[in-house]
Amino acid sequence: KRFMFASTIYVYSELGSFYRVSKQACEKIIEEYQREFDLDYSILRYGSLYGPRANEFNFIANVILQALKNKKIVRRGNGEEVREYINVEDAARLSVDAINDKFKNKHLIITGHQQIRVKDLLIMIKEIFGGDIEIEFGQEEELHHYEITPYNYKPQVAKKIIPDSYYDLGQGLMDQIYDLEMRMEMENSAKKVSLRK
Repeated sequence: KRFMFASTIYVYSELGSFYRVSKQACEKIIEEYQREFDLDYSILRYGSLYGPRANEFNFIANVILQALKNKKIVRRGNGEEVREYINVEDAARLSVDAINDKFKNKHLIITGHQQIRVKDLLIMIKEIFGGDIEIEFGQEEELHHYEITPYNYKPQVAKKIIPDSYYDLGQGLMDQIYDLEMRMEMENSAKKVSLRK
């Protein structure tokens, strides 16, 4: 009855390379398909997600893995970029809420509503680890990313939806650290069993 599409806030940007343009193209196809064939849709523009089961391509998972494995986080750029991280549980809940009829043929923004500089996020992670982590910022620019806002391209207007309650960023980071530690322990145990065979 309705097509639900996972897009990205990068549709607002001129950055993001093929990822961005593929999402922009999909949104336009979905909009046109609705006009031609009357298939309703909801387009969900996700921001910076984090949480359990994220792989190393996820920024927060990546820096936590660096901290766990190397006691050091290396970040390209100066860390002044601002993000609105959203826990996957909150994003999932909002995605289900988007099924509501009031969001039919709408574009929705699904991001956190707490802005934080990447530098401050890394300091927060360092403090969670008891200060036992080194943070190093590289001189080169972070490629394909925005500093404060991705908004420099105008797609269809979207409304931001927020949950009534949400994961606290600190608690979400602790959960993800625990998840990654458990996965590393399981991988190490599997390697030991494999070596015994």
